[in-house]
Amino acid sequence: RPQYTTLINNTWDIIIIMLGTNDAKDKGSGGPPNWPHNCTGSDALKCPFAVDYHSMIEEVRKLGNPTIYTMIPPPLMKKGTYGMNQTVINDVFPTLVPAINKENNLPHPSIDIFDALGGADKASFPPGGCTLQTSKVADCADFCDQQSCDQCHPNNNGYTALAAAVKKGLSL
Repeated sequence: RPQYTTLINNTWDIIIIMLGTNDAKDKGSGGPPNWPHNCTGSDALKCPFAVDYHSMIEEVRKLGNPTIYTMIPPPLMKKGTYGMNQTVINDVFPTLVPAINKENNLPHPSIDIFDALGGADKASFPPGGCTLQTSKVADCADFCDQQSCDQCHPNNNGYTALAAAVKKGLSL
């Protein structure tokens, strides 16, 4: 992919890595078998996702002397959206990404996009996902408006909240 070529052929001051949502696809959620289902518990940092994340961190460490940040992906508002496993995104990543961050001795905590977009309120997520009628519930207003309501990608309100979380995480 051209983005990867651009990444590795340059040097950087800051690199922010957010991986996971497409990795969290599995057959049980109607997607391809991307997720290995062994990324919890005491061996979580040995699972393929964590090992690949470590490899990515090691690769970008060679690109000058960048400050590297990891980000916890945003919540998935509806089970099975795009074949993604909601449990992985909403329950595994919020603990696994900070553990990967710590294991790789990164100097800053993970930037928490999950909580910035309402993940801490996951018990209040509407069972059928966000709709225009549920925009006042569980930060659905960050995912659902007249333009878009796909349960995964933020709308303009959500991207504003995401940008504020990144700014805070970078201490800007």
